[in-house]
Amino acid sequence: MTDPGVTIPVVTAVALVTLVLRFRDPARRSPVAAVVELLAVSLGAGLLVELALAGTTWGEITATSSLYLLFGATVAFVLAMVRVIAAVLVTGRRTQVPVDAVVSFGGVSAVAAVLSGAMLVSAFGWAVTALVATVAVLRAAAHPWTATEVLQRWRWPMRGRPSTG
Repeated sequence: MTDPGVTIPVVTAVALVTLVLRFRDPARRSPVAAVVELLAVSLGAGLLVELALAGTTWGEITATSSLYLLFGATVAFVLAMVRVIAAVLVTGRRTQVPVDAVVSFGGVSAVAAVLSGAMLVSAFGWAVTALVATVAVLRAAAHPWTATEVLQRWRWPMRGRPSTG
């Protein structure tokens, strides 16, 4: 569908712009965070090139990218819920976050990740699935966090009315 002579430079430029924008955040400039960020963006760019060059029609590219995004997003959401649960356990502030809701959302996301992962494995094999999962995990790990930082984003001010900051 696309020409490698055009796809590779365009994806490289997008990856470099993405890195520059991500490194504007001081928390991502530490050596470990920078390496994780660089690895995540590089692997993501590799997936994007593979995706663009493998498709023969826009429909195939859209379907494939949707499957990649679904699996990556569900894995990332499960990791986000794990962070919230870990923050609640570390700080002991169970009244600030509805742990039962977080566990439920995390469980539903885990099931969605397994199902979308199974579709990805059947369509593209274990290597591509592992690469997409690696990018999602690296993206989650790229930004250092503390338990209080996670809990500051979650507030449960009134009974029955969640809000996030």
